[in-house]
Amino acid sequence: MIKIKIGSIIIIFTLILTTILWLIFQSGLEEIVKYPLISINQITALLGTLLLSWSMLLMTKLDFLEDIFDGLNNVYLAHKKASIWGMILIIAHVVSLVLERLPNINRAFNLFLPFHNQPFINLGVLSFWLFIVFVITTLLRNKLKLPYNTWKILHKFTGIALILAFIHIILLPKDNSAYILNLWLIGTTGAGIASWIYYEFIYKILTPNYKYKISKIKRAGDIFKINLIPIDRKMQYKPGQFAYLSFIKSAVGKEIHPFTITSHPNEEDLTFAIKILGDYTATLDKLKVGDIAQIRGPHGRLAERFLETNKDVIFIGGGIGIAPFLGMVKEAKRNVKNKNVSLFYCTKYKCDACFNEELQNSFENNPNHFYLNKCSRVDGRLSISEITEKVNDVKNTLVFMCGPNRMTKPVVISLTSWGFPKNNIIVENF
Repeated sequence: MIKIKIGSIIIIFTLILTTILWLIFQSGLEEIVKYPLISINQITALLGTLLLSWSMLLMTKLDFLEDIFDGLNNVYLAHKKASIWGMILIIAHVVSLVLERLPNINRAFNLFLPFHNQPFINLGVLSFWLFIVFVITTLLRNKLKLPYNTWKILHKFTGIALILAFIHIILLPKDNSAYILNLWLIGTTGAGIASWIYYEFIYKILTPNYKYKISKIKRAGDIFKINLIPIDRKMQYKPGQFAYLSFIKSAVGKEIHPFTITSHPNEEDLTFAIKILGDYTATLDKLKVGDIAQIRGPHGRLAERFLETNKDVIFIGGGIGIAPFLGMVKEAKRNVKNKNVSLFYCTKYKCDACFNEELQNSFENNPNHFYLNKCSRVDGRLSISEITEKVNDVKNTLVFMCGPNRMTKPVVISLTSWGFPKNNIIVENF
């Protein structure tokens, strides 16, 4: 939890620093008050561009980001928030420009057309429309029934838009006295563009990739259990990690998606549990034994503290959120002798618990291990009393949760009110 604050504090600090630099190079408070639309126009452009640059950096999956945000899941959440607020501020920037030009309707309308004599304005207009295309397609993706792969292509527009915005900033007439602010703006926007270039063109080259062959496929309800064996070298990973998977030789599209690894590193087979949640996963029934997959990774640090600690452990998995705990449970069975390990597998119905038998077998014959499949539609939701019943010391127990936010959020609130330290609650949402 502390690391999450560090990442957020750094972003907030850059926003405050940008605002301070802008204020320093203003003529005075009177000018800001006298021309509020101009002030709003400037500050929203500065902060919006900064947040969008942050969103580009946050999608690179660089290791240091996991360190300051305490896991890749929190990096993704920060990326999403930075993108949303960045776009809101850019839209506010354009709205303020429109209001400046009113009541002249023609002058205001022409602002949205890239037919100006000044190239920097045209670049700004094109940048804005690329951002708008991405926002609209994201908001209406489900209604438009837009395939994920098409949306991913449109996602590239954000990087192109940022490049156009960067050139727009370079060509923009500047106050030479504000050179520090100008350098800061060019530097942060340039870092955002460099991050986009890295993600789109360099990440795939630098990230280790492995070729595997499907050895077994089993479908249980809406979940595909897929076993793969290495074709040449085997990927080294830790329990609970995930990897980016693409079926490059199969009847399924070659899209790349992240999926949690459910096997243990000592097992020969690499296994994944994939739930049907969208247009891509719905096509996985076309897979067959012998199909070739390309795997990039591994990623994720959910199990890091579990592997390093001697504290008692509680796992809570909601639905397919049980996936990272499958490998962690196998590790507990192999190496954890004396500490208590409790696993709560939360599903709607018994029939949804497709890993129930496997987990029951894993937890047999060890008095320090406890397992419960909690079916909410039959037995009600998992209660704090059921969790704490298996806890000897709340201060020295780690709680790992993976599942939808609607499940994990109330449990976190209950655990903290019971006395569990926030830093001992590790959550991964999906």
